[in-house]
Amino acid sequence: MCSRAWSYVKGDSEEDLVIICRYVDDLLVTGSNPESINEFKRVMEVEFEMTDLGRLSYFLGMEFSYTAVGSVLHKRKYAGDLLKRFNMMECNVAKSPMEANLKLTQDDSEKDTDETKFKQIVGSLRFLCNSRPNLALCVGVISRFMSKPKESHMQAAKRVLRYIKGAVNCGVLFGRKKTVEEITGYTNSDYGADPIEKKHFRLYLHGE
Repeated sequence: MCSRAWSYVKGDSEEDLVIICRYVDDLLVTGSNPESINEFKRVMEVEFEMTDLGRLSYFLGMEFSYTAVGSVLHKRKYAGDLLKRFNMMECNVAKSPMEANLKLTQDDSEKDTDETKFKQIVGSLRFLCNSRPNLALCVGVISRFMSKPKESHMQAAKRVLRYIKGAVNCGVLFGRKKTVEEITGYTNSDYGADPIEKKHFRLYLHGE
């Protein structure tokens, strides 16, 4: 357990659950029973000098918005800062994060690109994947070329940034009501699609 961060769960049932997450001197408190949450806050305010910031809006780089159907986890500010950092604010928007049937290789005859910049882009995109699971595949693909990246790898990374430019407001919705009762997974293995390791794996999820 890290001394800077820990989590604690209190309660004996789903109806009386309190979850506390701490990072340094910040506490995130949530649960299923508002009365139990308020009681916890009253106890903490007696023992410690604390400030109640109200409903969660920002925590560890993650932003939260609230709608009639539920709360949305997103990183709109981080995505905007990411585009500014790599001078992609004026780029053309891409409709998908990766070109269809893209096959990246490690071709030594291809022109080299800035390795430090490439690693910075990939690392930043990996952090963004926490709230954008639809980026996981394309970011995973370009992550294979962290050592001696080529121009085609950089173009693929910038393609992801171009997609983000047109989808800055996207995030993960946590609905108020349980609408998905079952998740069915479909897999497809194409051992000829990966020119390097000769294996490729796709996972499709469908809620019913």
